[in-house]
Amino acid sequence: MSDGPGARAPRRVEAPPLSHDAAGGGGTPARSGSEPSAVSAPLHRHPSLGLAFAGSQLRVVGPPGLGLLVDADTVAILALCDGTRDLAALARDLQAAGRWPGLSPVGAQELVRTATARLEAAGAFVGEGPEEPPPSTRGYGHPAIHRHMLRDQARTDAFKRAIEAVVRPGDVVIDVGTGSGALAVFAARAGAARVHAVERTGLAAIAREVAAASGVADRVVVHEGEARDLPPAGVQADVLVSEWLGHMAVTEAMLPAVAAVRDRCLSPDAALIPARVTLWAAPLDDAAFRADGPAYWLTRPYGLELTPLLARELERQATRVERLSPASLLAPAALLYTIDVQHADVAELTFTTTLTFVAERDGTLDGLAGWFVAELAPDVLLDTGPHAPETHWRQTLFPLPPRPLARGARLEVTVECLGPSPDGRWGGPSWRLRVSVGGGAPEVFEYATW
Repeated sequence: MSDGPGARAPRRVEAPPLSHDAAGGGGTPARSGSEPSAVSAPLHRHPSLGLAFAGSQLRVVGPPGLGLLVDADTVAILALCDGTRDLAALARDLQAAGRWPGLSPVGAQELVRTATARLEAAGAFVGEGPEEPPPSTRGYGHPAIHRHMLRDQARTDAFKRAIEAVVRPGDVVIDVGTGSGALAVFAARAGAARVHAVERTGLAAIAREVAAASGVADRVVVHEGEARDLPPAGVQADVLVSEWLGHMAVTEAMLPAVAAVRDRCLSPDAALIPARVTLWAAPLDDAAFRADGPAYWLTRPYGLELTPLLARELERQATRVERLSPASLLAPAALLYTIDVQHADVAELTFTTTLTFVAERDGTLDGLAGWFVAELAPDVLLDTGPHAPETHWRQTLFPLPPRPLARGARLEVTVECLGPSPDGRWGGPSWRLRVSVGGGAPEVFEYATW
């Protein structure tokens, strides 16, 4: 955003030209092929890991702070994470045991990759050996999740360009959730006189080492602790940068911590990166998902009538993370919600929006696809949609029971984001969809967060 309340004076650092790809045009198609990718490190589940029921759903528990809702596929993956198998071996052995029949090896590995990245972020794995890991190796305190994010070139390049465009020589910058310290180093290199990098995990010590190794230790101060309490009182910053974005932008519930720092530590004309985030949704027709998703129960596998399992799965489902093709959308995307980061607070994580779509072609409605676009700086967008270059967020899929949808048919979807639990973690169903096709009676579906 370049105008309105809180706008800054003109920048002294010009934004580099935005490439066609960075603007979200000329997107890449979904991955394809039959060969899995390169070998990864073996995965070792935490020795205290266990399963507990959360209503009718399963939750992985054990290490402090871990309470992740999981499905049967994730449980099967965890069962084989004994420290002897990498991603390719996990996918191979699970398929050899009869899971995901008909799915290509690369498809199986991508499914395992997505599930294990989520588990890794939650702290379900340890490094070498079964010993209890220190806090700095759990969840976002583990370097692996930051490697996963930094290797997302579309994400990291966009934040780097935005920092270079927004930070002016002599600025004071706050980086909330610095992690590896990469964004703090970018800010120092862009000319910041002081960067206050805030990190709640033990990775703060590593961020200090990264700043020193990068030659900016004299300007980057790393604070270990909760963002609500740091940096110290009296700091007035010109720029606040934070990569607080989860799937569908809001699912990591980090925005309230960012807002607390914003309200306490920013000068009146300070800039925020990102400044604005929009959520988008579109109806989906995806044959590959249909073959591998809940609609599988309708195919009479092995001559069995398994339709009752469809209703049961739809009662206790989670959103899925998939790389979707733009051609799979049945109608143009609609704006679901806008977060103005300059003024947002915890209430921004709870909203209800009704969307109306008109199918542009005949097809099968398999679900609702969602994604976000973050405005990091004037002319610097981070687009996670299916038409844009792939990111680690991919797209979020809300599965629906498949049904035919004729060209011109009207689809009305009310989307409720139910928000985080009081302790800041997501628990139980976190989304609710009310779906009406052709003016018919609405059906209600609930989803735990992926």
